[in-house]
Formats: sequence, C-alpha cells, structure tokens
Amino acid sequence: MLIGFYIATALVLLLALLPILRIELWIIRVLDFPRLQIACLAAALLIAEALLLPLTQWATLILLAGGAVALAIQLWWIIPYTRLAPVEVDASLETDDTPRISIVTANVLTPNRQAERLLTQIKEH
Repeated sequence: MLIGFYIATALVLLLALLPILRIELWIIRVLDFPRLQIACLAAALLIAEALLLPLTQWATLILLAGGAVALAIQLWWIIPYTRLAPVEVDASLETDDTPRISIVTANVLTPNRQAERLLTQIKEH
C-alpha cells in the first residue's frame, strides 16, 4: 500500500510541477488546464494518506508534504478565479444605460463599389 501511495503522490506532484517549467511541448502545456481535477486528486490523496498511514513514520510525513506541495501549487493558480480572491474592479453604481462606445465592423470586398450602403448604415447606428 505504501508503494502505491508513493507512486500516486509522485505522479500528482509531477503533474503539478511540469507546467511550471515553461516547456512548449503540448504534452506539458496541456497540464495547465486540468488544475481543478489535479487539486481534487491531491486533496483526496492527502486525506487517504492521513487516514490510512501511521502519522509517526517519516515516509508518511514525506508523502503528506509532497501531496501538500502539489495541492498548494494547484490552489495558487485556482484561487484567483474564485470568490476567495479580492475583487479587482468595483461594480459600477451608475445606472445610465446610454452606450459610451460603439464599434462597427464590416467585411467589405475590395471590388465592392456600393460603399454608400455601408456608410448609410454606419450613420444610422
């Protein structure tokens, strides 16, 4: 059982540490996306290790430390996108519904010679 926990903790720690290396291989970059899943796996692993292994042994403490590091790395990336992070931009208290900025985009072919229709539409809106 201890070997299984070593392998699982090493795998979770590796999955957490590899994206930090900034290697541009897709197999490493893809690990930037399942952060929540890896964090849940690390938390479940930590709970299982704490409940099933004797806390007086050094091996257990090393496993718990590795799992905690993996969980901390993932939470460092996740927490800014949750309600736990401070709000960076205050909500507007103004209730004025008039638009401030209007943007019009038009995909016009070069040989098109009917510019007046587009200009009329721009002036209208």
